[in-house]
Amino acid sequence: MLKLRLLSVGLALSFVIFAAAMSYSAKNHKIMFRAGYLTGQTFWDLEPFEKSGYVMGFVDGILMSPVFKASIQDLQWFETCVLTMSNAEIVDILEQYLDENQMQWHLPMNCLAYTALSENCKEMAFPLSELQHVAD
Repeated sequence: MLKLRLLSVGLALSFVIFAAAMSYSAKNHKIMFRAGYLTGQTFWDLEPFEKSGYVMGFVDGILMSPVFKASIQDLQWFETCVLTMSNAEIVDILEQYLDENQMQWHLPMNCLAYTALSENCKEMAFPLSELQHVAD
């Protein structure tokens, strides 16, 4: 349980920074982000309860991003999309996306999760082509 809680807290902070950077960089067109804790492959290999914890941290982190000056308007599509879903439904969306895009499993999961949800919601705040990974 402690492992899941620590994973959720760490992921939440990672996604807060990711979402804030997306909002800030929107004016500059290219969005710079750091890789999170997982790749698509490591997410795929997680146990169901760990995937659920990841999803909760991902959603909580993005929803907290206005604290870091992310635009609330830029997050509206995300809130509209995910706040009606359970964490299990979001896990299903991510697993389906990964199953259909196995060649992307080496990419950071935070980027893959964003893309999967934005495609599922039929609204894309930032196209994947505008995301640029920054090496640590």
